[in-house]
Amino acid sequence: MGEATDSVRRGSAHGEGWRLHLCSSRSQTGTSLIEIIIAVMLVSIVVLGLAAGFLTLVRTNRMTYEQQQVDHAASNYAESLKSVGYQPCTASTAPDYDTSSDLWQPSSAVQVQVADVEYWNPATDSYVDDCPGTDGGTQLLTVRAEWGERDRQAQIVKRNR
Repeated sequence: MGEATDSVRRGSAHGEGWRLHLCSSRSQTGTSLIEIIIAVMLVSIVVLGLAAGFLTLVRTNRMTYEQQQVDHAASNYAESLKSVGYQPCTASTAPDYDTSSDLWQPSSAVQVQVADVEYWNPATDSYVDDCPGTDGGTQLLTVRAEWGERDRQAQIVKRNR
């Protein structure tokens, strides 16, 4: 068969069979433990960055959803107040629009109510906090919708027609 060269050596024929052993002039290089640790750390940093970005996205999505629900509730409640009849004020009683059965009610955790009623005072041509004694026929209603830390206000003008 011929002699073994520097790059190929033949094993002995003593019970092992013929095996070829490849020898290289360069040293065998593999991945060291330090390289593996660095690679794992880099992959971990990327994964942690992606996880933090995903969590921020989820939080932002939730906050946007809650704000949309609050906006929707304030708008719908204010619109439903338009269909409720005008309640004139007197010096001793203020109108209570929240007790009307015709008002839209939110289905979620949003709390909605008429937060403030201001009355038109024809003598001063402005809205005032207290009923001026004789109802001027116009009221400014402020609706407030709240859900946790989110809130929104809407205003409508009610007229006695």
